[in-house]
Amino acid sequence: MIACESGDRHMQPLGERLRVFISYARLDASEFALELLAALELAGFEAFVDRHDIAPGEDWELRLERLIGSSHTVVFVVSPASAASKECARELAQAQAASKRIIPVVAIEIDAANAPKELRRLNWIYFTRPNAFARSARELVMALRSDVDWIREHTRLHEAAMRWQERGRQEVMLLRGIELETARTWLADWRQGAPEPTAAHRDYISASVDAESDRLHAERLRLQEIQQAQAQREVALTRLSRRTTIGIIVAGGLTEPLPVLLIGVGTPSGGSQPSVCADRISSASWRAARLHQRRPQRSRMKS
Repeated sequence: MIACESGDRHMQPLGERLRVFISYARLDASEFALELLAALELAGFEAFVDRHDIAPGEDWELRLERLIGSSHTVVFVVSPASAASKECARELAQAQAASKRIIPVVAIEIDAANAPKELRRLNWIYFTRPNAFARSARELVMALRSDVDWIREHTRLHEAAMRWQERGRQEVMLLRGIELETARTWLADWRQGAPEPTAAHRDYISASVDAESDRLHAERLRLQEIQQAQAQREVALTRLSRRTTIGIIVAGGLTEPLPVLLIGVGTPSGGSQPSVCADRISSASWRAARLHQRRPQRSRMKS
């Protein structure tokens, strides 16, 4: 077993448990799989096997697919029976389709040529003698904890992409804002050796980018319309204010009747009656004109 002292650097931090699916053949590796399950749980992982985690009467294939899809890593137990098992081959294919990290562990040694071709290029961890179980388990734990951040985001986005597809690619389920920026950064940061983003990842992120672009464009148009409406309102208010001011001035001048004032310079015969131009003016202008007419009369009286 793996040591679990409080200072063990391999212990999983609380709230950050990594999910591990164990693929094995019951014919020759059941006991090993259960021992490995207990060791991983002791090290702080959330480990799954088909025997414990699929309820009676549940859709076995669908549940198995979801267990693999929600796992961060698939540990494939290598044995003669698993190498020949169609069920193990299907689980391996599902893991590959979801671009899961796959770590082969050897419970019973086999000729590498008899192993599934998908496993031949990977590094194997041997639990066979003379390798002690605890030492090999520690090696597995270290492998499981590599590229943790990338693996977590890979799994989270894959699950979100699958839900989006299953529910008719609804726009409300797409990424936006900070979540979208995080996903785009994650996609750009992929490096050789880490599980590759799948077509589902890329499709989901691309659709999110397009929807965000459309949403921002619509928001810009809406803001422009609001600004135009505000500008038109300000113009209308300015015009109304001018008309109101003029109306108030006119209304104030109508406190006494506006006369018809004939302004003249005298008749041809030299009389003092006004002669030509007539205009209706405001009360203030009328008073000013009266004062202007009175001044010459006063100067004649003084003379």
